[in-house]
Amino acid sequence: MKNYKRVVAFAMAATMMVGSGVTAMAAEGGATGSGEYEGYVEETSVFTVVVPTDASATAGFNFFVDPNGLLAQTDYASKGGNAEEFDTNSTLFFTRTVASGDTTTKKYGNESDAITFTNKSSYDVDVEVAATVTGADKITLGTVADDTADPTIQLAIVSGTDEAKITADGGKLTGTIQGTDDNFEIKWNSTDSKYEYGLKDNVGDDTWKTYSFNLTGACGGTWTGDQAEVQPTVNLTWKVTDPKATPTTPTTTATSITAGGDAVEIAIPDGITITAVEKTKADGTYNALPADYFTWDDIEGGKKLTLKANFKSQFGTGKKIKISFS
Repeated sequence: MKNYKRVVAFAMAATMMVGSGVTAMAAEGGATGSGEYEGYVEETSVFTVVVPTDASATAGFNFFVDPNGLLAQTDYASKGGNAEEFDTNSTLFFTRTVASGDTTTKKYGNESDAITFTNKSSYDVDVEVAATVTGADKITLGTVADDTADPTIQLAIVSGTDEAKITADGGKLTGTIQGTDDNFEIKWNSTDSKYEYGLKDNVGDDTWKTYSFNLTGACGGTWTGDQAEVQPTVNLTWKVTDPKATPTTPTTTATSITAGGDAVEIAIPDGITITAVEKTKADGTYNALPADYFTWDDIEGGKKLTLKANFKSQFGTGKKIKISFS
C-alpha cells in the first residue's frame, strides 16, 4: 500500500508539470506611458565685472611736479627727508603704495598705482578709460619740452604696452578683458526646482582675467612764478561695456527749421553724444556748420539748437541743418 501511494504521488506531480507547460495559442494586452520635459536653461551666460569705486583705490592719481629739482637740492625736506622714497629721475611724482610682506611703504615716482578691473563674466567684455586735464592754464599738455621752452606736462594712460597721451583734447585707452567660461556650469536648483547656469563651486580669485592701467607723467620747460597758482587736475572716467547687450536705437523728434533765428529741439536719450552739426551746400551735400552760427542749450529731455542771427545773413534762407549723433 505504501508503494502505491508513492506511485500516485509521482503520477500527480508529473501531471502538474505537464499541465504547466501548455502554451496558449492567442493573447491580448496593452500599456500606456507618460513623458515629461526635463526643462531648459533660460540664460547660459553671465556678465559681472568688478571695478573699483572707493576713494582709497583712486587716491593714487594725485601728483605734484618738481620741474626745478628743488626736492633733490634740499634733500627732500618738504616731503619728510627720506630720499630713498623718491625716484630721482622723475620730475612729476605720484604717491604709490608698495607692499612688502605685512608692511606697506610709500614711494614717489612718475608712475601711479594701478587700477584693476576683474572680469567675472563668462565672456569677453570691453573696457574704456578716458581722461582730461583741467586747471592747466599756461601749461602745454601732452609733451615734455626742454628747459628753454614753455612749461609742459605730459600725462598718459598706460596698460601694458598700450599708451594714450592726455592732450588738451583729453586721452582715451580701450581694451578687452577675456571671460572665463570654464568657471561656470549648468546646475540643478532644488529650491526653485529648475536648471540654472551658474558659478562652479570653489572657484579661485586667481582664475579670473583682469585689466589694469595706471598713469605716468613728466614735466619740462621753464617754470617760473607765473605757474605758482596753477593747480592742474586729471579727471579719469572708466566704463565696462557688455558686448552682448542690445544697443538702444536713439530716437529724435524735431521741429522744422529754416534759416533765421529758429530753433530745433531734440530729445536725446542718456549716453547719446552729438558728433556734428552740418548745413547744406549748393550741390545738396553737407559740410560742417561753424560754432559761431549756433548755440546748444540744455532742456528737459534733451537739447535745443538755436541758430544765431548771423546764420541768415551769411547763408541765406532755405538751408537744411543735419545733426549727427552716436
